[in-house]
Amino acid sequence: LVQLLPFLEAVKYSYRGEGMRYQTATTWSLPTLELFTLICPSSSGFVEFIWKFWGQDFFKSIYFGIMGIFLVFIALFEKRYRNIFWGGIFFGSIILAIGSNTPFYGLLYKYIPGFSFERYPVKFFCLAIFAGSVLAGFGFDYLLRIIKERRVVKPLIFLLGTNFLLL
Repeated sequence: LVQLLPFLEAVKYSYRGEGMRYQTATTWSLPTLELFTLICPSSSGFVEFIWKFWGQDFFKSIYFGIMGIFLVFIALFEKRYRNIFWGGIFFGSIILAIGSNTPFYGLLYKYIPGFSFERYPVKFFCLAIFAGSVLAGFGFDYLLRIIKERRVVKPLIFLLGTNFLLL
């Protein structure tokens, strides 16, 4: 609160004081095709140390890995409130990071106070990676408990089948 009051007073004198235009606020929205970078690290243009980059320029890679994504979904199969909470943050922040490439961001920009001050929607992806890491940890813990309880057959078949399809 001590830092918030001076910030709110100073914001009216800044460049963002009256809000930014939608086009400026949605600069560096995450292209939807760049979501493939979650499982394939070089799909957005970085090949052999030569930049032929076609996406946003805030993050060079948003790689999370096949196993990380798999563990996120395993955590969501265990329907606990903490997993649903972090899953909502994970998928919600990915949708926010996509920015102007979805109709939702325009509605948030127009109707939610403070969204007109935010620039570079791709920054929401930092929150997605954090939530995904938490979910991957929960998913790994859930897999260990399944193995410990000897209920291994179906999840193991699902694990192998999913990894085979993704490769």
